[in-house]
Amino acid sequence: MNRYILAAIGDDRPGIVYRLTTALAKMGANLANSTMADLEGYFVVVVAFDLDQRRDNNSILQELEEDLSDLLLTLSLREILPFAKNGDKEEFLVALRVYGGDRPGIVAGVTKVIFEWNGNVVELKSYQSAQSVGGTYVMVILAAFSVDLDLADFKSAIQARADELDVHVSVEEVEAEAL
Repeated sequence: MNRYILAAIGDDRPGIVYRLTTALAKMGANLANSTMADLEGYFVVVVAFDLDQRRDNNSILQELEEDLSDLLLTLSLREILPFAKNGDKEEFLVALRVYGGDRPGIVAGVTKVIFEWNGNVVELKSYQSAQSVGGTYVMVILAAFSVDLDLADFKSAIQARADELDVHVSVEEVEAEAL
């Protein structure tokens, strides 16, 4: 199996997901993981997919660009090694919800604590209520930690940072099966 990651961005309009996934299916791609969202009026897609036979990135891009030319998508493709989970490595998943007045440095401040506690950001989604500083900022982070994480100590550390940033934060363990 040969795995690729495709990133696509273009003006948001009906049919992008249908057309893109149809073009991928036409070439025999099996979709593995994806994130798709409307961001500021642009539709952004990041999708990992497998092909039975290895193909040159340029030939895949050319085929997609031909099939999707009217959508005016900007496409980027990378071949990657097959995803391999370390079966011996257990992870402790934590969800953080952060909200408060928007200002520069919130994401950096919160993710610094995750980094300091040897965490890995698995997913981060954010929403800004206004297109300028001063509105409300909401962020949800899913982070993975080693199973020996002391959740109470981590909560104290993230709360201290939230206080410095003048934002509200909640932290809770997430069962992997719930995802």
